[in-house]
Amino acid sequence: KRYLLNASFIREGLFRKESVLRLMEDHRRKRADHHVRLWMLISLTIWHKIYIEQMDRASIVEEIKGCLQERGDLRGVR
Repeated sequence: KRYLLNASFIREGLFRKESVLRLMEDHRRKRADHHVRLWMLISLTIWHKIYIEQMDRASIVEEIKGCLQERGDLRGVR
């Protein structure tokens, strides 16, 4: 959740934070299946970090791990 809400596309106003929150909440509560949309937003965020912000892979992985640690969910993350 934090990873998407801190993404550049929200900070820069390309997407409304409230809309992304609603998308996540509807998906979490099983009101709608938004897994494809959420995956695209995560992919967009990672793409932006690699190609626009010029972040290296290790930094992105550490950032994602930090978000997952907050949730206590690091299954399968290397």
